[in-house]
Amino acid sequence: MVRSRAGITLLELVAALLIISLAVGVAVPAFLSLGRTDDLTAATRRVETLFRLARDSAISSGLLARVRAVQDRAGNLARVQALR
Repeated sequence: MVRSRAGITLLELVAALLIISLAVGVAVPAFLSLGRTDDLTAATRRVETLFRLARDSAISSGLLARVRAVQDRAGNLARVQALR
């Protein structure tokens, strides 16, 4: 008599869960680092733009210009100002 197999064994379920957890364990940190990289790129572009603005202002006005970074209480860069 041939017996049909319906369903999965506990070993197959554990193996599938192990594979899924490994994939999630690799994917989540990679995904989270994308946001930090985007934030860093945006901040870098912002500072670069402000240095370019200060340079252009100094050239056009003939006066010295400086860029000052202002931090908030947590130590994060809150804003960057171009000063004359």
